[in-house]
Amino acid sequence: SLTGSVRLGWQLNDNLAIYYQADLPIGFVGGRDSFGRNYGGASILVGNAVMGEWHFTDWFGLALGPSIDYSAAAICADTVATSCAGASGAFFGIQARASFTVVAASAGQDTRRYGFRVGVGSHTTFISGVVVESLDLHLGYEWF
Repeated sequence: SLTGSVRLGWQLNDNLAIYYQADLPIGFVGGRDSFGRNYGGASILVGNAVMGEWHFTDWFGLALGPSIDYSAAAICADTVATSCAGASGAFFGIQARASFTVVAASAGQDTRRYGFRVGVGSHTTFISGVVVESLDLHLGYEWF
């Protein structure tokens, strides 16, 4: 899957930040199941999380928060006739992230920090009795 993310928020003090994070993961699946049927499909999930992040140092932080996710997915299988199943709607989710700032620097007296961040994120969405989990590697520049 491929994921794009945007974060916008406020650094309340040296340790605590609160922000909105939007995610757009797009995933594709394909293959053959144990019955010999070919299948393929795609899914898209728009995640909308409000997160709190605790910065232990200038270099390391952990974040967690709830989200409202919009999900749409369809999977098709070739049997005697091609059959497809799909679902869409808004669902509850949980977003978590651990990040390490590789090049951490301070911008001066205002104590703002900036640098290139590497992070691991987990996004869990609860879709009608099914738990959908995605793990992502995050790379990007942040100013906070």
